[in-house]
Amino acid sequence: MSKRPKSCESKKQHSKLTKKITKEQQETNEKGLQEFSKTSIPSGIIDFIKLYTQNYGDVQLVLKHNRFFVQSSFHEVLRILLQDSQIQQCRLIFTDKNINTTFMQKSSLIIPSTANSSIEPQTVVNASSTTNQDVDEDLEVLICDSFEVIPDKIELLRRRCQELNYPLLEEYDFRHDTDLKTLNIKLLPNTILRPYQEESLQKMFDEERARSGVIVLPCGAGKSLVGVAAACLTATLVREDDKITDLNFLIGPKLYEANWIELQNLGFIAKVHCGEIQCSMTPEFLLAYNNAANDVIKRRLSAINPNKFRICQYLIEYHEQRNDKIIVFCDDLFALQIYAQKLVKAIIYGEVSQSERILILQNFQRNPLINTIFISRVGDTSFDLPEANVIIQISSHGRSRRQEAQRLGRILRAKNTSTDENNAFFYSLVSQDTVEMRNQLKRKSFLIDQGYSYKIISEIVINENQFHFSTKDEQEQLLKIALAGPNQDEDKKIKKTSTTTASSRSKQPIHPLFRKYPR
Repeated sequence: MSKRPKSCESKKQHSKLTKKITKEQQETNEKGLQEFSKTSIPSGIIDFIKLYTQNYGDVQLVLKHNRFFVQSSFHEVLRILLQDSQIQQCRLIFTDKNINTTFMQKSSLIIPSTANSSIEPQTVVNASSTTNQDVDEDLEVLICDSFEVIPDKIELLRRRCQELNYPLLEEYDFRHDTDLKTLNIKLLPNTILRPYQEESLQKMFDEERARSGVIVLPCGAGKSLVGVAAACLTATLVREDDKITDLNFLIGPKLYEANWIELQNLGFIAKVHCGEIQCSMTPEFLLAYNNAANDVIKRRLSAINPNKFRICQYLIEYHEQRNDKIIVFCDDLFALQIYAQKLVKAIIYGEVSQSERILILQNFQRNPLINTIFISRVGDTSFDLPEANVIIQISSHGRSRRQEAQRLGRILRAKNTSTDENNAFFYSLVSQDTVEMRNQLKRKSFLIDQGYSYKIISEIVINENQFHFSTKDEQEQLLKIALAGPNQDEDKKIKKTSTTTASSRSKQPIHPLFRKYPR
């Protein structure tokens, strides 16, 4: 028993190497800040970096044969953790008579030193129910300074270790797991991972263990393929609340983050031109906006501002002449319908049936006569339209950075054109002297952090007479319609069609624009 397993020695050396690499990265970060900062770095920032990186990699949460173990090559670290009352409640102890979970008493908090050859087992297992391999693995876990955790207490353990500044590196010993069968999943021969996708997976699968954490890739860069290759979930890593920090203990640290601009320059994602077009309000609409007591009416007036409408119409006609594929987003359902009906374009929102959606999207992808569709917020996610290369946003959901990133992602798929010039366009139309101006500052902050720049356009010179709502009478009529409209704040949810029969779906009305096209 006094002899230490070779695998344990190897893992301990690996932990020390990880600690050394982490310290070197910390020093590199400090030097980089000093080098690229225009001003001297306050000592508080340096202390903050040291505080939250000095313990990184000291503790691992290992999943082995469906059992969770907290391991560390640093004996004092586990001693500190086990002195915490909340972590004490998470520890699991086996008795020699049964496998029932019992909570650890304060008298058993001392972990024997691995340097002492007379180690007394902390985990007692019924010998008749274990194999030699299990005994060897339990011995290895024991000598490597570890304790087992109650499965139901994992989230509490993660959170508490994060609070104590000992973040857990969650690892899974998948190569030696004989309890779970290996799924026979292989990528097709013509499916090749891109270099950054391989690099991100290498960060997750280190030597013989899989590491839990977050891989950050831009929309359209192949997150789904990485998710399939790693058998994990994908989502947008932007939220407006503080819950995004919970990922540190729910999933793990950020393992890899791709540089959006670098991928753009290499042609892996589209080269996007981002523009913020500030549209002045007409005097009548601005007066009605300032007098409106209802926030819903204010948002609607700023969305159907006649000047914004004409600029939207101009952009649509300009890009349709270039044979571009255009998606127009609008969160206000009332305004969305006015735009689509006046411009005679297809529209998708919550109440549109699934069969009609499919018909619209198929025509958008394949029909050269259908180059523009209007979509509510239902199109923020789960829409795969690689042909689209222009986004026009006329109304949005407040200050949501997440929505801004998701909508940009609709056109980030790599295009077949040259990467030397912009091959995708993202326009945000905002009405001046309204809350839209303030909201847009917040919305675009995430994309600016990724390296994108918004070209501010205060006005576009157009021939107003050839566009809708150019006369005073038309504008006054539009204003009356807007003020008389329903106070509908958000798009209706998609109705579930699982109980709808095929015959009833086929009887649902088709958009007038597609009645001449066969189903």
